[in-house]
Amino acid sequence: KKVFLYMLIILTIVSSIFFVGFKDKSIDNGELTLKEAIELGLDTAKKWNENAVLYKLTSVDEKRGGSRGDMGKRYTWSLFFKVPGTDNNLNVVILKGEIIVEDEIIESNYEIPIELDDIPMDSPELLKIVKNKYDLRKGEDWATGYHFTLNIFDGDDGPTVTVVGIDKDKLFTKIDINPESGKITSDSHKVPKGGGLITIRNETSYQEITKAEMNIKGIT
Repeated sequence: KKVFLYMLIILTIVSSIFFVGFKDKSIDNGELTLKEAIELGLDTAKKWNENAVLYKLTSVDEKRGGSRGDMGKRYTWSLFFKVPGTDNNLNVVILKGEIIVEDEIIESNYEIPIELDDIPMDSPELLKIVKNKYDLRKGEDWATGYHFTLNIFDGDDGPTVTVVGIDKDKLFTKIDINPESGKITSDSHKVPKGGGLITIRNETSYQEITKAEMNIKGIT
């Protein structure tokens, strides 16, 4: 019995070391999924007002490295809460797993509350669906990486997650997906539309050049 107990203790220690060594590194560096951001923000909002409800969320662009949404996680999130029946709103900003902004706003608006139970599928799973179907890629010049927003649009039965990136032609692309069913409800791509005039300055004068790839972008 003593030998068995000794071996059990050794096995427990080894198992603990193994799992610690292989834990999700994104947790260490503060990247959060959409639902993890909601849970953290909601905890703060409930301290502000116990009746607070979430009505909108978006990831925020940054230059801090990390996966930049490649695993469905971001460093920075901005969440919007309100107290139903009042003009009391709260904007909460999360950076690397910490609340860095709690901005109370008095604003008259009508927003449909979003419950965490309304979002059974989290951003990593939703991103995988979108990437497989549309070959969506990480944004490069601005809105770098993959971005995520959460809203309830007029006429919708429930919340919509929008995944933002670029398509194979490097055109800005937004894909709307239902976080309950995983069904894609719409997609939008920016396309070249006329023009292309750009002005640059050298040491002594201004120079105008026209390039097709610099066309003004419109949404279709």
